[in-house]
Amino acid sequence: MIFLDGDDLFFTQDHELYRHISDLANSHPRCTIEEEVVHWMTMLAGQMTDFEIALALWCGVDRCGSLLVLNGNFDETLDELIQYRNRVNPAFRGK
Repeated sequence: MIFLDGDDLFFTQDHELYRHISDLANSHPRCTIEEEVVHWMTMLAGQMTDFEIALALWCGVDRCGSLLVLNGNFDETLDELIQYRNRVNPAFRGK
């Protein structure tokens, strides 16, 4: 997923995707845009290999800058997505 920036859309690469995520976040049950993005990321990661998950995160870093790496959240996000994928789809474990 490309970064979604709700304040001024500065980092948002896909405004249509932002509007879709925003609409989902504002529908019942309501949640923040960030929470909705986490749901989307985990849903997509559930069908991806370790390599594909890492590649998707690196594409975001390449497109939007290295903040995810610099703040130390890259490895944490990667690990969380892989752990989630392994829980919901054990057939992908270790791929």
